[in-house]
Amino acid sequence: MTTLDPAVPPGTPPSPKAPAGAVWSLVLGILSMFCLWILGSIPAIILGALALRKINADPGQWGGKGIALAGIITGSVGILTGLVTVAIAASVAMPAYNQIHGRAETAMTVSNLRQVALTCRLYAIENENKFPETLEQLVPEYLDEATILFSEDPETGEKLPFLYRSGLNVDSPPNEPLAISPKIESSGTRIIAYASGAVNTLREPIDPEILKHFE
Repeated sequence: MTTLDPAVPPGTPPSPKAPAGAVWSLVLGILSMFCLWILGSIPAIILGALALRKINADPGQWGGKGIALAGIITGSVGILTGLVTVAIAASVAMPAYNQIHGRAETAMTVSNLRQVALTCRLYAIENENKFPETLEQLVPEYLDEATILFSEDPETGEKLPFLYRSGLNVDSPPNEPLAISPKIESSGTRIIAYASGAVNTLREPIDPEILKHFE
């Protein structure tokens, strides 16, 4: 014997059920706003759109149009949330990355200039105690690669040549400037090498008396 629900008039058809895709669309859309972001938002939008198509094709059998729309909306919000989160993370990470990259480039420039200065002294031993007229004379007999003669700008990636002072020799005063790097924008410094082979870091603005040697 069948028991009739007194709250439902006899002959009333059952309410259309929402497709599973609509329900999952809403679930994923909500999660995308808090943790899944794009991993949940895109499936939420796709499932919501498919569920809407299914509902519109047979509204007598399927309901839950509001659920599907809510899934699409929350999924869209999830995309925006993810983009904002990524933008904030990038704004925090980029200065730190630039600082680390700048330090690494400074260390590389120090190493290269020290090698250049010492190689100039080696060149002088074999060439009447005179340093080379240009740094290019060191390649390839004394330096394997010409890239050592350049400093990379961390901001633009542009390779700029070291400024070199010709006319020195091994008998020149040890504190005479021999070569200097272009300005390292990220740190506001320049690296200078002396005739003795020593290397030092100078902060901008550089003493004009030093720079005049490279004009």
